[in-house]
Amino acid sequence: MRAVAALFASCFSWTAIYSHVLAVRGDPLDGWCTVVPSVSIGWYLATFVVRLLRIKRRGHSLGLALRVVIVPGGDSQRIVQVDSKHASVISKLTHLGTFPVETPFHKTLNVSRGVLSNPDFIHVTRAELLEELRDQNVCAARRINIRRDGRLIPTQHVVLTFQTPVLPKSIKAGYINCKLRPYIPNPLRRFKCQRYGHSQQSCRGTNTVCGKCAESGHEINVCTSDTFKCRNCSGPHAASSKSCPTWIFEKEVIAVKIKKNITFPEARQIVKDRTPEVGISYSSTVQMQPKLGNNAS
Repeated sequence: MRAVAALFASCFSWTAIYSHVLAVRGDPLDGWCTVVPSVSIGWYLATFVVRLLRIKRRGHSLGLALRVVIVPGGDSQRIVQVDSKHASVISKLTHLGTFPVETPFHKTLNVSRGVLSNPDFIHVTRAELLEELRDQNVCAARRINIRRDGRLIPTQHVVLTFQTPVLPKSIKAGYINCKLRPYIPNPLRRFKCQRYGHSQQSCRGTNTVCGKCAESGHEINVCTSDTFKCRNCSGPHAASSKSCPTWIFEKEVIAVKIKKNITFPEARQIVKDRTPEVGISYSSTVQMQPKLGNNAS
């Protein structure tokens, strides 16, 4: 603990060097994420973990962090990724030097979800699936239903939740080896403001916005307009349309987040960087990139 406290104290003398370090990238095969609130020490906590990472690269026994991400927002957090060996140790951490901290496990980055599709299991109940697959780290199961003629019809597709950050490629159900594919849910849209990417608690909208005409002050079930206008892209369709460029963008963000097991801000930036602006073609985007010279050294 003395070494940790001394290391943390030394961060204050290195602020000029590391004040702009926001995240450390890594490529861990086995990563568990724990959330570290900023509390009263701000980015000093991130600097502390960065120092731990540098020590880890030199082989020090205090090496803990494989990856550090700062999540923006009103209550900013540092997401620290460690290997499973140190996960339980980090979760019990209550102080960094004299500063109190809380390090709960991240609610979503420590689990993975996959879709099991097999017609042989269409009549198997959720309880039976959990009992059969519990020893393969399955902690939840939900069958996908479709609505037809006002009735819910069960399908052969089951969403399995695993207590592991990395989704297994397959599972063994009885004598059957079943392949899995990542579960990519649809984007969540707030029905009050019609915007994507936030929950009811974080919604800043004050007035109800219609999902059909994009006007404020009424809901879609009482809309009298004859024309459609999207609240997000201003296109001639409802805000719920799956052909909306905003819906397609948000769906891709979710896919990148799940497949790379990263945070939403990271995934959003990746998709944004590889998506041309509206009105600019992919070929034009490529032509605008600087060309590398062939100068030989």
